[in-house]
Amino acid sequence: MHGDAFSLVEIADTFPSAGFEVRTAFWKSVLAEQSAKEVILHDRDDLRLIYDRIRFEKAIHNNPAQANRQRTILRSRMRRLSGDFAALRVQAAGSARLTPRQLLLLELLQRHGYKPSDTLLRKLGANVRAQRGLRERFLEGLKKSGLYMDEMGAIFENHNLPKELILLPHIESSFDYHAYSKVGAAGIWQFMRYTGRAYGLKINRYVDERRDPLKATDAAARYLKDSYNELGNWPLAVTSYNHGTQGMARAKRQHGDDLVKIIQKYESRSFQFASKNFYAEFLAAVEIVRNYHQYFGEIDIAEPLEFHTVSLSKTLRLRDLLRSNNLKEEVLRRYNPHLTRHVWKRYRRIPRGVELRLPTKVTADSIERAQAKDVDAATSLIRYRIRRGDTLSTIAQRFGTSIRELHRLNGIRNSHRIVAGRVLVISGEAAPAERYRVRHGDNLTVIARRFNTTVAELRSLNRLRGSRIYSGQILLLPEEG
Repeated sequence: MHGDAFSLVEIADTFPSAGFEVRTAFWKSVLAEQSAKEVILHDRDDLRLIYDRIRFEKAIHNNPAQANRQRTILRSRMRRLSGDFAALRVQAAGSARLTPRQLLLLELLQRHGYKPSDTLLRKLGANVRAQRGLRERFLEGLKKSGLYMDEMGAIFENHNLPKELILLPHIESSFDYHAYSKVGAAGIWQFMRYTGRAYGLKINRYVDERRDPLKATDAAARYLKDSYNELGNWPLAVTSYNHGTQGMARAKRQHGDDLVKIIQKYESRSFQFASKNFYAEFLAAVEIVRNYHQYFGEIDIAEPLEFHTVSLSKTLRLRDLLRSNNLKEEVLRRYNPHLTRHVWKRYRRIPRGVELRLPTKVTADSIERAQAKDVDAATSLIRYRIRRGDTLSTIAQRFGTSIRELHRLNGIRNSHRIVAGRVLVISGEAAPAERYRVRHGDNLTVIARRFNTTVAELRSLNRLRGSRIYSGQILLLPEEG
């Protein structure tokens, strides 16, 4: 491990743990001890109640068939547990008709102070949840976290924030620098688009700074500072990273600033298991990182990435950059997770103004030489023949440029009217939007989520009046991230 990447200050006063002992112990077990091949069935609210442990031979990572088989087994075990609760409701405690498994369930409840009744057993039976182990995922994140830990710590220190907060990505993304969630959150800090942009992160066709580990860390620091200033303590501010600052402010107005009390009494459709346990999971992650030798033994944590940053004065072809510096593309991708697929797979150029991170061996002179090989975007023009139904707005969106730039290059004065068949010239820096062929079962909502955009953007770019699309149809994709 490099230096004091995981050297943390005492946190008892800053991040109080009283009232979270049971939840923290649960999450330490899930994060550091329980394998991804193991699933436990437990109560959603009382994490002492562990009803069943299912151990599978294989994990389900990138294995849909295995995942389906395991889901079938889990549903069966949950139905069996539901039947056990039903049996306890209809049989007198200690009845000879109870099976050994049902007697053990009854003993578990009594050991933790429960006096079974029909109402209680019905509630507990409906409150069962499955939790898969995360040990392998946490260990992998621990190894990856060393790449930027020093810089992340410095960013939080500059904001006068506790350094422990830089460990939140362990529970947000496991330090997966390319992470995208099903709902469109991105990067190790899992920013949504609107939140990322609100905190100054650039998100467009070429870059998604939510995946820039350092810029996203600075945005996260400012978010947490704002949340702390509004909510008044760290348990609430940390929980707000999952539930939202305004959501926690509503909870505080109703129940005060004690998170334990809020968890017990606050009712909201969005304040569910993940939000209630976010702070305890954070405490568990801090404890595990502090004592990672105890949980994982000796491990190889990534050395800090050594790099320098260059802001490009003009476009740069990937081919020229890689050849002139004897670089492999996979290395450049590792240093620049904020560059989008549009750069890597379609455009094959890095636009001017982009901040590029480079290995220290790549000098400023070599960048200038690579740029000299490229054609200046200002003199490289694309010719496009206008089609029926085109407008300057849709053409600008399609080619990643602006109406003003189309006016300037084509001598158009204060008009949006264009004629089908006429040829427009477009800056070579622009590039056509990606195209997507609609598959069977697709709808606009599914496609928007898949490509990190919105239904409104898809409808606008493709001139759709409604939401109806058909298999085989070609759609343009705006603002790919």
